[in-house]
Amino acid sequence: MIVRVTRAKIQPHAEAEVFRILRDVSNSSPRPPGMEAMLIGRRMNDDGNEFIAIGVWTDIEALQATMTGSWREPRVIPQLEPYLEQMTVEHFETVVDQFESLNTLGT
Repeated sequence: MIVRVTRAKIQPHAEAEVFRILRDVSNSSPRPPGMEAMLIGRRMNDDGNEFIAIGVWTDIEALQATMTGSWREPRVIPQLEPYLEQMTVEHFETVVDQFESLNTLGT
């Protein structure tokens, strides 16, 4: 599986709108083929609020098919773009798919 981690800084005073958009889209859009999970979180600190989206995909082909264009670039749903800045993205290949498998990792 592939884990895609997108981070962005939320523009000042835009957090309510960002999370309203996320609720609206998640309630009206089907899950893309190959997406196993999507976790969205926030972190509040003195420098502003940070947005993080963690997507779990069955494989790189499913991710590439959904993220048409350059899947290596940070992207969010278009409605969010005006409210986010300093976006980054990272991709990870899973080494353990189930918690119970951790006891055999590295043996």
